[in-house]
Amino acid sequence: MKKILSLSVVAAVAAFGAAYKIPEQSLNSTALAGAYVSHTTAADAAYFNPANMAFLPEGYALEGNLMGIYLSAIKNDTDGHESETEDFLLPQLHFVTESFGNFRFGLSLTEPGGLAKRWNDAPESWSAKKFELKVIEVNPTVSYKITDTLAIGAGVRYIYTEGEIRLAASPKPSPDVKMEGDGSEWGYNLALSYKPLPELGLAATYRSNIDLDEEGDLTFLNGFTAMGIPAGYKMDAEVTVPQPATLSLAADYTFNGGDTTVEVVYERVYWSEYERLTIYADGMPGGIYADKPKNWDDSNTFRIGVTHRVNNDLTVMLGYAYDESPIPDATLGYELPDSDANVFSAGLRYRVNDRLEVGIAYLYDMKKDRTVKMPENTNIYPYPSVEFTDSSAQLVSLGVGYRF
Repeated sequence: MKKILSLSVVAAVAAFGAAYKIPEQSLNSTALAGAYVSHTTAADAAYFNPANMAFLPEGYALEGNLMGIYLSAIKNDTDGHESETEDFLLPQLHFVTESFGNFRFGLSLTEPGGLAKRWNDAPESWSAKKFELKVIEVNPTVSYKITDTLAIGAGVRYIYTEGEIRLAASPKPSPDVKMEGDGSEWGYNLALSYKPLPELGLAATYRSNIDLDEEGDLTFLNGFTAMGIPAGYKMDAEVTVPQPATLSLAADYTFNGGDTTVEVVYERVYWSEYERLTIYADGMPGGIYADKPKNWDDSNTFRIGVTHRVNNDLTVMLGYAYDESPIPDATLGYELPDSDANVFSAGLRYRVNDRLEVGIAYLYDMKKDRTVKMPENTNIYPYPSVEFTDSSAQLVSLGVGYRF
């Protein structure tokens, strides 16, 4: 039972790792592979760098985006099993007000993490028969223009999560189980933008660590006769896990008569906050169901994006990123067979008139193959080693921006 619950909670936490973290929350960010921090020029600045709201054109700005996500099947080359493919539609909305003195306000509604993973075959299904998690963030922000070249920004983050996890018997006579739960917590974000030259922009943003308290029920779907537990029996479960802090440092330079901008971004995600997994359950000795080390690593992402204005109406964008996985070999599992990734993206925006702009963007996230071994990693039981291959994600964003 301890193993079952531990694995289910690990799956829920895994949605915030590199594989299921979704930093692209707008058309521009998707097209630029996330290299969109210092040169944010639309309403999505409210999310990616609220300090830059101070430098947007005067007036109100609104942007809506619909993102389609396709996750490929991940193959376990040891036994030939594959996970199921997954498809999702995620909406995002960003809004920025006009200026009120040196202040400006914004609001973003995003889904920055989550998605799903399903394996139908054992042993993969023992820890990831079905995993679905939704993460919704509401982020009101404010900027203050200190000078014509310097601005600061800040925001309050409200995050709500809910999910369902199903695990197959591992092995019999262990039961099939389902875990459902939800939680909500608060955090904050900070931003700084400095434009020492008309063609040069520098920026730093920080999103705080949020300790998510997940509460829910663990249900034994077909009972557990060895312990006298009937089918349908439920027990309360609770765990606190981090959604780690993220620091981004960025610089952009515009040349070619103002038509071409190149931005580079260094992103640090402080996953070392995730040191242990402690699960609390009613009725257990000491109220603790399981306690085990995780020891994830801080991860780095390096991004570069190019924005080129073809003419007054058409703008094209290209992006690339190298994204490190935070999960060490010792704790990698079937619920999140994550690895380092190369990310490629492209997109365009078209100005319909002075107020309306539309666009489309595409991103391809190509994961590296990864091999883990026993006995250093018992999560891949019963094999002496496992190689995960063919993992990838594809994103398509359709965006509409309006100024009034």
